[in-house]
Amino acid sequence: MVAAQEIAGMLLMMVAGITESTLVILSTVMKHMQVPFYPVMGAAQILILLCLSLRVCCNRSKVAKLSLKQLKWVWMRGFFGCSTFVLALLAVAAGSPIGDAGALGSINV
Repeated sequence: MVAAQEIAGMLLMMVAGITESTLVILSTVMKHMQVPFYPVMGAAQILILLCLSLRVCCNRSKVAKLSLKQLKWVWMRGFFGCSTFVLALLAVAAGSPIGDAGALGSINV
């Protein structure tokens, strides 16, 4: 059972890395196509926030089982993960090459 959770965690990290790199590239492509990337991304992020909030509300018993120390780490992971993504988008918007911005979100294991 533990091995299955570890494999699922590795797969989720892989998907997160691919998704972040794809979004950084997509920001440049949409900029060249003159599609407003940031309003579209903002709307998508609000939709994700609503879905995650609904998920947390439906599973209050699992959230209640977390200790304060665990909640701190969950919050910090979310905050710093989001900060990395925002900074990568800002780097691309400022004109840095996609490869350099993609390196900001690299996953080092």
